[in-house]
Amino acid sequence: MVKSPYDPSYFAERIERNLQLAEQAADPAIRSLHLEYVRLYRHLLVEQVPA
Repeated sequence: MVKSPYDPSYFAERIERNLQLAEQAADPAIRSLHLEYVRLYRHLLVEQVPA
């Protein structure tokens, strides 16, 4: 089920997925991009952007 993009569980799912993708990435540049997404999603979780 697609949740509101501001639902904290959405960010938690994206963090987990990007951590998995970073672990699987053979290219350091791709790994770095996934880890940057993790950082941004964690920031949004802390900020709890209103809908």
